[in-house]
Amino acid sequence: MRVIRGRGIYEEIAPASFTSRFGQVEIDLGCGDGRRLYRLAGRNPDVLYVGVDALAAGLAPTAARAARKSSKGGRENLLLVVAAVEDLPADLPGLADRISVILPWGGLLSGLLKAEPVVLRALAGLARPAQGASFDICLSCSHLLEAVEMERRSLPVLSKKLFLEELSPLYAAQGLVIESVTDVDSAALRRLDTSWAKRLAANPGREVFSLKGFIQKDLNKVTPGMR
Repeated sequence: MRVIRGRGIYEEIAPASFTSRFGQVEIDLGCGDGRRLYRLAGRNPDVLYVGVDALAAGLAPTAARAARKSSKGGRENLLLVVAAVEDLPADLPGLADRISVILPWGGLLSGLLKAEPVVLRALAGLARPAQGASFDICLSCSHLLEAVEMERRSLPVLSKKLFLEELSPLYAAQGLVIESVTDVDSAALRRLDTSWAKRLAANPGREVFSLKGFIQKDLNKVTPGMR
C-alpha cells in the first residue's frame, strides 16, 4: 500500500506489518486534511488509524507531521493514503474493525446518498472477513446552501425518511446494516473535531445526519434493525 509521507513523498508499506502491532484498526474514508485522525492517534496509541482521501495536497502537511520521530509529534499509528473510494489499494480491504466517513463531499457523498453499489461494496469490503466492522457515517448537503451541487449530481434532499425507508434496504443488500439515524446539531458537529465540521457548525439550519451500524459479511445473516 502506498502511503503519503509529505508533499510528493510516498512509501510502500505492507499493511500486515502494521496491523499486527495494534489492537484495532479504524479506516476513515474522505478524511480531508487528516488532522482529526492525527489527534485521535495521539490519544489512542493502541489503535491504527488509516485515513484515505483523493486529494494529496490536503493530506501532505499532516502526513509530514505524522512521519516525524514520536518525540517530535510523530504518529506511528497513523497511515494516510491517497485514493478514491472507487479505486482503493488492493491490500486495504479486510483490515477494519471500525469505519468512519465524516462529512464527505464529491463522489463519495454522491455514492452514499444514491446508494451506488460500487461505493457501498468498497465500504463493506474494508471490514474484517470474520467479525465484520462497525461504521459511523455523517452526511450533510443542504438544498438551501448547495442547491447547484445537489442538482448537478442529482442528489436527494436529506431526511430521516430517505435513510430509513429508501436507502436502508439498499445498504443492507451490500452488507451495511443501518441501526440508527440521528440528527446532528451544531454542538455535536463541533465535537466531530474536523476542520469542515467546525465550519458547518456556524450554520445551525443545515441538515446533518449520523448513520451508525455494522457491516455483516454474510449477507444471509443481515437483518436491518433501525431506530
